[in-house]
Order: sequence, then structure tokens, then C-alpha cells
Amino acid sequence: MKIVYLVLVSSLLSTLGNLLWKWQFSKHPLDLSSIASIAGTFMSWKVLLGGLGYFCSMVLFFYLLSNYRMSVIIPLQSITYLLNLAVAVALFKEKMSLGQALGTAIIMIGIVVLLRANDTAAAAAG
Repeated sequence: MKIVYLVLVSSLLSTLGNLLWKWQFSKHPLDLSSIASIAGTFMSWKVLLGGLGYFCSMVLFFYLLSNYRMSVIIPLQSITYLLNLAVAVALFKEKMSLGQALGTAIIMIGIVVLLRANDTAAAAAG
């Protein structure tokens, strides 16, 4: 189950990055009119901290790829989509359509199936 915790931490860090970036750009949309305005955007603490969270998520993801099966890691990373959707709905008051709700349910079911299959395979091997 260590793999689940590591993927969850990676997903939380990625979601934190997206949350901070959305928070920044909701209040100050990205201005592409000049290099100076683009560079100024990257000096915001929200953009910098979001980038750090995203970078840490990637480092942890690289560790996961180095030590676990890709066929398990990549599908488990879909937890990130669920967390981002929860943030969008809870914090940014975005509406969830029926299609999004169904897709989210399918992802959740897929994660459970994947974890059970992984546990079964691990038990058979060990």
C-alpha cells in the first residue's frame, strides 16, 4: 500500500500547484502582450509556490516510475483528476455536469479495480 500513499502525495502536490495557479490567474489573467508582463507573472508567490509543488510532484512521480510498474502508476495518477475536480467545485464554485459526474465515478471505480487487481497479483506472487 506504500505505492498508494506515494501516488496520493504526488497527486496532492500537483493539485496544490494547479490550485495556486488557478487562484493567481482568476484574479490576474495572464497577459501575453509583452515579455515583461509574462516575466512578471512568474514572480508571483502563487505561481512560484505552485511551480514548486508541481516540481515536487514530478520528482515523486519519477521515483514511482523508477520503483514500481508503470502499468499501475499511470492509472493511479488519475487520482489527480479527482482531486482537481474537487478543488474546482469546492473552492472555485465550478459546476459539475452529469457527464463529469459519471466520468468521475468511472475513474473512481477504475482505481478500486486496479488496486484490487494489484493486491491480488502481489498476493499470488508473494
